[in-house]
Amino acid sequence: MFRLSTAALAASLLMSGALPQAWSQTAINGADGAKTRAQVVTERDEWLRTHRWDPGLDDWVVKDECKTPAMMCTQDENRGETRQQVREARDDWLRTHRWDPGADEWMLLEAQPRDPGGLTRDQVHRETLEFLRNHEWDDPSSSWKLKPSLR
Repeated sequence: MFRLSTAALAASLLMSGALPQAWSQTAINGADGAKTRAQVVTERDEWLRTHRWDPGLDDWVVKDECKTPAMMCTQDENRGETRQQVREARDDWLRTHRWDPGADEWMLLEAQPRDPGGLTRDQVHRETLEFLRNHEWDDPSSSWKLKPSLR
């Protein structure tokens, strides 16, 4: 006849409660747990938005419309720069270029300040409205600041 001891029962209950937590903390997702389902779905959707499967290469490749514009790349895309260097290059480029929706391309900003004396009153009014839409007054620094983007 089999007798179940209280100590054996308590030990088995303790082990059955602890094992699922230990199994879920693998080296892949770390001790803090796995990503949430929403995070995984978001990452997958972003990946599929920017990549496509190339059967010839038998690998995922970046879609043509998601590649860096040729005017921004002066050398090979894989030139071994750090993320900080890439961000600095991007910021430098964005300081000198603006997107022109009418021309549907990036336009080089003029190096010389333009003469607003040649503008009509209506043009000045429209430019003022556009400036106020994109900028806000910062009291502590007493200057106009670009409004944060809504990304």
